Amino acid sequence: MSDAPSTVQAYISRRQSPEARTVGELYGTENFCHFLYSLVRMDRPATVVELGCGGAATALMAAQALHENGHGRLWTVDNGSDWDSDVVRGPCLYAGGYGESTISYPDFIHALCDRLGLAERLSLVEMTLDGETFFDPGQKVDMLFADATPSHAEGCLALLKYYLPRVSDYASIFIDRAGTINHAWLLLRYVVASLQAGKIPRHLVDGASQQEVDAMQRLVRSCEFQLINLTETAHGKKNKAQNSRAWIKIQPHDYVPHNDVLTFGSVTSPWELK
Repeated sequence: MSDAPSTVQAYISRRQSPEARTVGELYGTENFCHFLYSLVRMDRPATVVELGCGGAATALMAAQALHENGHGRLWTVDNGSDWDSDVVRGPCLYAGGYGESTISYPDFIHALCDRLGLAERLSLVEMTLDGETFFDPGQKVDMLFADATPSHAEGCLALLKYYLPRVSDYASIFIDRAGTINHAWLLLRYVVASLQAGKIPRHLVDGASQQEVDAMQRLVRSCEFQLINLTETAHGKKNKAQNSRAWIKIQPHDYVPHNDVLTFGSVTSPWELK
């Protein structure tokens, strides 16, 4: 495959025709994937979970950042159902240099990771996500991107109910589209304001195990919560419906950061640091 991409950027930005979508544009993450790459480079998370791999634009950019960090692993969860659609499969095969190949979805993702040198940092989990079933990597999650589970109010509640007991003290939760689905955004504002005030909404603990409730209570007691709306203007967007991510940022209550970040007692010239 002489036309196979040699870099992640080449894969996600390759366009078959002026009117065609790139892999990055298929699910509206052509800009967000670069944002996530930068955040992974800066925060150096150990455990990243993506719910919904799709064309793997975001997964590969995050895995590239983990590779450059020399640290961490990404689990991307997908059952490959969108691979049956020519709208998704066609641009991915073209960008990957496969032409009209009949390669399966898992084999395609694995082959891409091998070719781009990212197999050590990215694992594909073949699993159906239905808004009630989620993936647990078996360790505290530092970064979560929910791109396949429902983004309406009920979907946001179900996601938070499952993952709040499973995130680390330094965590970022991104929910695709929730920033521009009005009722979802308003609900998230209420939930995050409650958590910041030290209160857990009843819906988040109803039906949860005692272990999950205890983990949520500990997180709320010891951490602060911020809600940020990452929105994109319509200009130049091929997929205008997927134009936002609601970002819940979690970090410990304190006057200085603790995640291996230097702080200074006075104004110091950066040139003086050794």
